[in-house]
Amino acid sequence: MAVANYFDSIVAFGPDAWSIAIAGTTLTIPLKNSALSVSGTLDRAHVYDPSTGKPIEGARLTVAQTDSATEAEALSTALLVTGEIAPIAAQFPRASLWLF
Repeated sequence: MAVANYFDSIVAFGPDAWSIAIAGTTLTIPLKNSALSVSGTLDRAHVYDPSTGKPIEGARLTVAQTDSATEAEALSTALLVTGEIAPIAAQFPRASLWLF
């Protein structure tokens, strides 16, 4: 089992699923022929809210899993900024999203 930390992106291809544990949570994701991105503000404020120009405040951890590594990275960051799963899930129905 691999562990994904607060700023990781992982792509898994091949016949076997990788078991990915998300640090700081009880979530474990089987990753096969897809990409996973984890974003968080638990250690530092490094993502800025474009509407305010200020860093995202508060402890937040987001996870996005989808077919594309680029899309997973963008979605985990967007989820970190918005703090809401529903609007993003509506736009990207094939993505799996988690917010902690």
